[in-house]
Amino acid sequence: MAPQILTQPGSVIALLLVGAVGVSIFISRRRRALLRVTCTAAFHEAFCALMPSPILEIRYLYGVPAFKVKFATSSQLDTAEQEGRLARFTESIENLCKNNRFRTFVANRAIFFTYQGQIEEKLRASKSRKERGGVG
Repeated sequence: MAPQILTQPGSVIALLLVGAVGVSIFISRRRRALLRVTCTAAFHEAFCALMPSPILEIRYLYGVPAFKVKFATSSQLDTAEQEGRLARFTESIENLCKNNRFRTFVANRAIFFTYQGQIEEKLRASKSRKERGGVG
């Protein structure tokens, strides 16, 4: 004898909806995990020769991946840019994300390259301009 809850048509529909949501969540998590692995591999390919190695941070903003690459110093960031490493990483991320369900993904908007102390440096520069009477 079938349980009483499965004999109601509304219960069967609700059970199917819950199952569909569960499968959707599972697929989404697998897709994110795979994207994280492939983007981390692209990061290592672009920056593995640099010492100390920069730090990669991957987040999702409104369901779209966003990347922060933090270098140890300003000069290390400049060197990586001159060697074409930033452009190579940006191109790799663009290709990986466009092929992974984000058709309108623009890597230049989703990747932020920075270095240790950059924010403090910008704040000090802004404060000194204000003290001199300039526009901050």
